[in-house]
Amino acid sequence: MRVGVLTLDPEEARTTRPARPGKGGTELERARSIAQQDATTAAISRILAEAGHEVVEIPVDDQFMERLRTVDIDIVFNTYAGAAGRASQFQVCAVMDLVGVRYTGSAAQVHALGLAKHTTKKVLRHDGLPTPAFQTFHRPQTPLDPALRFPLIVKPAQEGSSVGISEDSVVDDERALRRVLDRTLAAYGGPVLAEEFIEGREFTVGVLGNRPPRALPVVEVDFASAGRGTRGFYSHELKSQDVVGTGCPASIREALAEEIQRLAVGAFQALECSDCARVDFRVDGQGRPHILELNTLPGMKEGYSDFPKAAAVAGYSYERLVLTLLELAVERHGLAAH
Repeated sequence: MRVGVLTLDPEEARTTRPARPGKGGTELERARSIAQQDATTAAISRILAEAGHEVVEIPVDDQFMERLRTVDIDIVFNTYAGAAGRASQFQVCAVMDLVGVRYTGSAAQVHALGLAKHTTKKVLRHDGLPTPAFQTFHRPQTPLDPALRFPLIVKPAQEGSSVGISEDSVVDDERALRRVLDRTLAAYGGPVLAEEFIEGREFTVGVLGNRPPRALPVVEVDFASAGRGTRGFYSHELKSQDVVGTGCPASIREALAEEIQRLAVGAFQALECSDCARVDFRVDGQGRPHILELNTLPGMKEGYSDFPKAAAVAGYSYERLVLTLLELAVERHGLAAH
């Protein structure tokens, strides 16, 4: 099978800038993201080639659409997170849809939905899935919903990697809320999400497969390793420093693990994800899980990203995980493996 892999054109990666100031994180974050993408693409390309597939590199540049029209491939193995912020994650898929190229993972509209945290939460609520109460702000002066309870956490609604979240993003009163809203809207534009902050433990769960999807073992995010307690959360600085540890399988009661996994699969299905996704949770002091958000294109860097770590606990070597993701997409698209 001829499998395309999307690569960052070196010149594009060097010169591409976020669409507006503040978008896509700092230059350091961009550099780290690009390095992770390059390492992931290289590892996946090697595994596919060793399995007998012909790997075709497809640079994502200003000739991307034309390349797709002319390249001879059966499917693209998609791990492209972009060089100019998360929006390129769904834009690239939309171009592939337009040209008629099949790819692994979720469709463009699913990535767009997952990118919009506030819209994702509306879908989760519609399906009866627990997510913290929230309000969306386009202007800092918008009246606060009186049903919301402090503390609240303020974050850009359409950023990843904790971009726009700092140590003072958790606010305990309306005065602090207005200050952080004003700063965040000025830096990132709207919408900005203010949701009830759940004090407690944090977990993330990978979901793999389609018919039916299966939850991987629960991963706990250990903020204590970075000197944080139950109020610990992923600020952009903390995530960039890579000082937060994880544990898998999480040291929790079996019933709680099963409930978190059940909710992860429910969220996966609610957004109509395909092949794989990762769902983030907080569990409050009463042991109740709350869905924070979905990552519809989870990181796949070997030995680093949470998804392959959890898959390894479930018995998937990195090589088996890569080939399984390809097989899932081949089956879903009705392609004949060869």
